[in-house]
Amino acid sequence: EEKNEINAQVQLHKRIEGIGTHSLFYRLKSPYDNNYGAWQIVSKDKKKSFVMYTVQLMQPNFSGHHLRVKGLKEDAQYHVEPLNINSFGDALMNCGLPIKSQKNDFDSVLFEITQL
Repeated sequence: EEKNEINAQVQLHKRIEGIGTHSLFYRLKSPYDNNYGAWQIVSKDKKKSFVMYTVQLMQPNFSGHHLRVKGLKEDAQYHVEPLNINSFGDALMNCGLPIKSQKNDFDSVLFEITQL
């Protein structure tokens, strides 16, 4: 079981490494101004993006919100994991990713956005 988890982490690292050094970096939300922080990297061809969302402390009765991303092609369709949704770039940049309530303090989620 641990070997499978390590293998999955290595595969994720390889996917991020492919765009991490030659990409655009955005700070979507500052953790110093909010109870959560969000950062995004976008490949220069805008076909791939990763968004890291972290929450510092749980908030009672938090119903969720939407996190607007940046740097995508407006007219291109994207697939978002782990949400398993397809959406156009303009919708992701104007309406955002749905963020649900986190279960623990200091939880995080990594969104992988890939152009179809």
